[in-house]
Amino acid sequence: MPSSFAQYFNSAWCINLQERTQRWFDFSSQIGHDWPSAMVARFDAVNGHRVVVPDWYKAPPGAWGCLMSHMRIWEDALTRGFERVLVFEDDAVFCDGFVEKAELFLDAVPKGWDQLYFGGRPLGRARRVNNLVVEPKEVINTQAYAISNKFMRRMYGIVADLPRYELPWQFHVDRILANEHRKPDTKIYCPSTLMVGQRAGDSDIGPNKHRTEFWNEEAWQPRDESLIAVLAAPRAGGSCVASILDALGAWGGTEFRPADIDNPQGSFEPLWLGNQIYNMIDRESLVMTSKPDDRQRVLRQWLDSQMANHKGGAHYFLKHPMLPMMLGDLEQAHGEILRKIVVRRSINDIILSFETMLEREWSPTLDVESYLRRFTAEIDQATTDDCLVLDYDEILRSPHQAVQQIREFCNLPQNPSRTKEAVSRVAAA
Repeated sequence: MPSSFAQYFNSAWCINLQERTQRWFDFSSQIGHDWPSAMVARFDAVNGHRVVVPDWYKAPPGAWGCLMSHMRIWEDALTRGFERVLVFEDDAVFCDGFVEKAELFLDAVPKGWDQLYFGGRPLGRARRVNNLVVEPKEVINTQAYAISNKFMRRMYGIVADLPRYELPWQFHVDRILANEHRKPDTKIYCPSTLMVGQRAGDSDIGPNKHRTEFWNEEAWQPRDESLIAVLAAPRAGGSCVASILDALGAWGGTEFRPADIDNPQGSFEPLWLGNQIYNMIDRESLVMTSKPDDRQRVLRQWLDSQMANHKGGAHYFLKHPMLPMMLGDLEQAHGEILRKIVVRRSINDIILSFETMLEREWSPTLDVESYLRRFTAEIDQATTDDCLVLDYDEILRSPHQAVQQIREFCNLPQNPSRTKEAVSRVAAA
């Protein structure tokens, strides 16, 4: 980023209704010597009460004016070939030292962003990118954001053809943007502490605000979360390790594939995700039958649902026999919080155990050794210095040591009763 905050953006606008002179004064008076006031241009807002609002638009007229104001800014920026612009609304209120903090934030933001929210209201639990930057699931309110040329082009196309999109919240501009935030290819970021709030006072489009809000609540702040992937060939001890993680307090869900003759204690494979995986990869040929984006979307959807349903947990685990074949997708979807536990077992022992399942579940023509060696080859390739590598026979011989290794590697809290339960599950394996 250029050393000057002003030079990073092609232009900046503040949306302000012509009759709202006090609001423009309040906004512009905040801009100090470190941020040249000439950089911020007043944008004459569309007054929704004075223009014709289409019959299909069901939100209040003020919301239509707000939507059209943002759209016209995008239109002007696209026409002029701008790459990055700043957009403010006139009720924006800046934190102390805004420019200095914003420059540090911009230095830390990953390249290729679509939107940056200096202020707003994040929804859902954000992901930590680094000490200064988080990636929220979505953001509402539009008092202070930056937008890229690519994302302006995308949003302009949506708003220009809005009636054919089934969007929630009656087409308010912030909800239209938030609908795109939820898509896996959208890159939005905000500071770990939001810098621009919304001033108290009467609103042009909705209920009046009784106090100035910055929305730096704990509810959306990222936690030190991890996703622990258990990588094991079928019949190599993956279920045993998943059972240990479950006993130690990691969260893998509530609906697992039921226990059966092959896994009397249960497989600890999430039922919904397991069904989705078998729709995306052929179980016997191991041929992918879906696009990478679709597989990554499903993996994100699963973890999002776990985080939503188990708000007290910061450590999640995932075990499935096809996971080694999807490791690239898993790293794309959750690489920033991913920890890998590799479970090894001799190929002869795996084959011996696996062949007992063939008559019940598998094609009699399956070349078992070649099939299983494909798994072990994928796991070997995935094994890096940051993995915990366990031998299944060693787990069975020394369960206390294995449980301790797993607990320390995953940074799970020490709890004697949970440790005892984990050891007892190994003994019963």
